[in-house]
Amino acid sequence: MTAAYSPLKTNAESLSDSDVPARLITAAIKLYGEQGCQAVSARQIIKEANILNDAAIRYYFGNKQDLLRVCVKAVAAEAQPVIKQVFDDLHARKADSSKPAIGTRQVITALVSLFATLHQKNPAAVKLMARMIREEGPSGQQMQVEELGEFVWRFEDELAAVLPEKSAKALRLQTVLCITVVINALVDQELFNTLPAEAAGRDDHPLTLNEMSAGFIDFLAVGISGAASI
Repeated sequence: MTAAYSPLKTNAESLSDSDVPARLITAAIKLYGEQGCQAVSARQIIKEANILNDAAIRYYFGNKQDLLRVCVKAVAAEAQPVIKQVFDDLHARKADSSKPAIGTRQVITALVSLFATLHQKNPAAVKLMARMIREEGPSGQQMQVEELGEFVWRFEDELAAVLPEKSAKALRLQTVLCITVVINALVDQELFNTLPAEAAGRDDHPLTLNEMSAGFIDFLAVGISGAASI
């Protein structure tokens, strides 16, 4: 029997003892994101969810793979209002004749804002996305495309509008690269400032979060605006 999913509840106090499926989903997303989907056992998820029934995952979801699929659905459901707001804001700017025309940097900024907002609301959700990209191979990536594919195509359309000279093949490749780079960068952002200070005579250059975000947007915008060989 597969339980219906709903947007994630990240506040443990809001989860009653009768809300077992939601507790399992929240626990699974947290553990899958932190440790990897293959490294986490059903017993660990049940323990993290503070559930006494050892057969809870089998009863509600069938098996771990089915639970993972429901976790992806739950992350996508939580992302939907953020996606809508980002695109609504982008289209409102397009319609405002008092502002400069939308360019590549504005589209990339919308992308970064989308995932940064989701990461701020629920870091575990973005960590799970990163794990699915890195470790789950074609099957995991297909799960994400099934749930978030519409967002990918919308972002690709926005890029096509500001980069009409790009081929459809180049746009698809660069769209996917931008999304995966943003997701992984958010998860790994603590690594950006870990180079040893003054190593080999080099000065330390710590970055604020705003400086890091602006530089990252510049980096992606310049890269995707460049000439493509395909």
